[in-house]
Amino acid sequence: MSEQRISKEEPMLERLMRVLLEEISACDYLAETLAEKQDAIVKNNLLQINTLTGTEQLIVNKANLLAKARQDLIGDLFLKANIKNMGFTLSNLIENLGLAEQTNWKKVQQRLENAVAKIERINKENITLLNSSISFVRDMIHLLYSHDDKPTNIYDKSGLGLKRINSKSMVDCNI
Repeated sequence: MSEQRISKEEPMLERLMRVLLEEISACDYLAETLAEKQDAIVKNNLLQINTLTGTEQLIVNKANLLAKARQDLIGDLFLKANIKNMGFTLSNLIENLGLAEQTNWKKVQQRLENAVAKIERINKENITLLNSSISFVRDMIHLLYSHDDKPTNIYDKSGLGLKRINSKSMVDCNI
């Protein structure tokens, strides 16, 4: 029975496979860009950081469009197969349309999951790297800012909050 569904939906399945492969490509490119950005952060190359951030945004926009196209195609395939009360996920599609026997679908799903996991890992590393850098700069400001009677305004790590401190300069502490 599932073989009939597959043959009827062949063009739509081919479109879905094309979208998935394009999405994997976008995710791989995004991961490469994030890794380059990480190097630029370490080297404090502001021009490269700005350039890579622009590239990153373009890739994210493209990946979001592809993810939406994937979700739409999966939803359409479920509707055409008259399968209801299912989450419109690639896993459910593979299981319910009998695609599990076709190893290329499982491989593509695994490649997409791996690409997303790599992006998440690099993003977490970049967040840690940036938070450490911000913390270092904030601590250096606390250490080096001249000591006077007026409190000093210091932004917190989110860049939004303003904190007033009485600074203690390392010079004023006879270091």
